[in-house]
Amino acid sequence: MIRGLAAGLVLLPALIGQPALSRAAEEAGWQSWTADGAVTSGVVGRIWSVEKQAFIEPSALVESLNDARFVLIGETHDNPAHHRLQAFLTSAVAPDRPATVVMEMLTEDQAPALKAFMASPDRSAETFGKAVSWEKSGWPDYAIYRPIIAAALKRGADIRAGLPGKSETRAIGKEGLSALTEGQRTDLRLAADLPKDLAKDLNKEIIASHCDLLPAGMVPNMMAVQRYRDAYLAEALRKTPADGPAILIAGDGHVRKDRAVPFYLKPSDGAAVTVSLVEIDPERSEAEVLADARENITADYIWFTPKIDREDPCEALRKRFSDKKKDG
Repeated sequence: MIRGLAAGLVLLPALIGQPALSRAAEEAGWQSWTADGAVTSGVVGRIWSVEKQAFIEPSALVESLNDARFVLIGETHDNPAHHRLQAFLTSAVAPDRPATVVMEMLTEDQAPALKAFMASPDRSAETFGKAVSWEKSGWPDYAIYRPIIAAALKRGADIRAGLPGKSETRAIGKEGLSALTEGQRTDLRLAADLPKDLAKDLNKEIIASHCDLLPAGMVPNMMAVQRYRDAYLAEALRKTPADGPAILIAGDGHVRKDRAVPFYLKPSDGAAVTVSLVEIDPERSEAEVLADARENITADYIWFTPKIDREDPCEALRKRFSDKKKDG
């Protein structure tokens, strides 16, 4: 299954044809994609608490997040329902406290434009995409992310870039973590290797998420890029004001508790809670989905959503590698 990890590495430009959202859908929040509002049966639309091993209501989820220092919400990038849920939580969590929204979709290259936007008295969700040159970023259509920006601006939240500039990431892709100075690795908490079991799991996920097409020599540096991004996102969260929640909007692969962003956050940084937005394959039974949920160790909460129809991203990747071979 291609999730946030793959989209953040190679396959992102292949995500095309995303449906736009109506303003009414944006305002309706999470209920706009359910038939009956709150869902009380089945799996799709419901929230699973890993700790309680039970389904909970959206209000209970919000209550559990209100005191968190860091709220990490993992998405599948091209699913509009995920961004509506992120917008709902951005609005609802600790509404009386100042909030910061950190986005994987924004890099330090865009920080000057983002700072100018946030300082503008005319800032709005409608002008945000153009202000940060979203259309050049390679992410899915800004229209499906707009509800998050609207929710953040409505509550007066600061919006910040989560990732480093592209040149820094390219350097890691070529040289691995050795491209960083010793001081940088220490500051980002990258000085130590991942534990072997977690490294093995990351290795397998990168290979699988790239359709088993990656040359073996590319995998170690791609693992380094993923670790660098996770650590950088964690550092961006740590830099936010401590008097309000920092909400991370990122691919689901970046928010998993075992080896992603939470791995680089210490208990002394503050409590971090992960909400994983998970598409349900209609071919899987509810029993299978719940069996996986009961064994989940990578999230605190799982919010099940419909799976959208999309083209097979592996086809685009096969063509990309085939074209490279032809070019020599």
